[in-house]
Amino acid sequence: MPRSLRNLWQSRPLPVEFREEITTINLRHAQVLMWAGLIFSIWATATNWLDPAYHSTDLYITEAIDLFFTLVFLFLNYLVRGFPPSSRWRSVYVWTFLILLLSSMDAYYFASQNKLGHTSSYILGVAAAGAFLLFPPRVFLPVLVLNHTIYCVLLFTISRQDLTLMPALIQNTAGTVITGVVSWLLFCGRLEEFYHRKALAVSHQDLEKINVQLNEMVAVTAHDLRSPLLGVRDLLAIVQREEAHSDRTSRILLSASDACARMLALVNRLVETYTVEQEADLGVNLTSQDIRKLLTDAAERARITFANKGTIVETKLPDTPVVLALHTLTLARAVDNLLSNAVKFSHPQSTVNLILAQDTSGWYCDIIDEGPGLSEKEHTTLFKKFHRGNAQPTGGETTTGLGLFIVATSMKSLHGSVEFVRLPDKKTCFRLRFG
Repeated sequence: MPRSLRNLWQSRPLPVEFREEITTINLRHAQVLMWAGLIFSIWATATNWLDPAYHSTDLYITEAIDLFFTLVFLFLNYLVRGFPPSSRWRSVYVWTFLILLLSSMDAYYFASQNKLGHTSSYILGVAAAGAFLLFPPRVFLPVLVLNHTIYCVLLFTISRQDLTLMPALIQNTAGTVITGVVSWLLFCGRLEEFYHRKALAVSHQDLEKINVQLNEMVAVTAHDLRSPLLGVRDLLAIVQREEAHSDRTSRILLSASDACARMLALVNRLVETYTVEQEADLGVNLTSQDIRKLLTDAAERARITFANKGTIVETKLPDTPVVLALHTLTLARAVDNLLSNAVKFSHPQSTVNLILAQDTSGWYCDIIDEGPGLSEKEHTTLFKKFHRGNAQPTGGETTTGLGLFIVATSMKSLHGSVEFVRLPDKKTCFRLRFG
């Protein structure tokens, strides 16, 4: 049996968060019901006024009182919704509204009976309370029974005793029972949903803790692996330099050196990824500085690093200083990764453009290459960890699938963003936007 049904009639109180949640829902629904009741009241008054056959002083008085309380409670609703969720006045308002709703519809039923006979106003009030408002069944059902008892007493004391009385009683009694059941089920469903959401929130927190622990473990492992790998790389270099080897041995040493270099690159990427995630969580100190110098330095580093590929890195920067709140290392990391990707996936002797410009949203930096571009299905996973696209590096470079993730996380630390921009000539363009 669901926990909401099992514990519904126990004395243990409902969770505070759930009580505040359903009170907020009831406040919203009460407002909707009052606007609907206001329209209905105006329509009923106008209809009765236009038709002399339905003129009734009792009915006019009831409608006037109903209209007055509706306007007052609408005003109070706006006030009470501004109170803190823990305020007891919110609950007092909701329960008062429930009593007013039931009593006003009861009053309208008996006030209009002489002219209109047995109307559906009573059961409409009961159904509206049960279907639109959420109350604990152990409290709401007794209120419903008390209201129906008063209705039955009045029905046999002040109503006309004719052939329509018993059918009206049976109909309204059945409607009240159905309303009670529906109200119970709606409340239980909402309570069960609340428990599920709480369980999911706890599971999410546990998963986040596990993810943090895994990231820390990967970072520690990568950091510990870096020193041995550096040692192996240096030893391989020494062996290659100092002794004459056969062609087969030279090829083996070269392959081992390349494998060590790739493993070292992956380890460095893992350490870098952990660093940017920590920066995104803890934040970095931003200082105002001219971004043009940072971009110029990044372009020069790319020219030196990829000189053997013959790639041309062109910059287009404003002539006047562009001062933004930045963190030097974080921005350099993002731009270096984008330039590295641009050169890596472009053909030799091609051109990579680095452009700093401004639009209505602020300053942005475009890095455009002449590579093969990206497919539509890649757009949703571009900036996820370990994403690998269909395109392959054109110069045999290694790729770990972490570059764009590092860029996106770095820009998050700078209160900026990165996005892929589709250009008319199908060139690949990544745009860094600064906050």
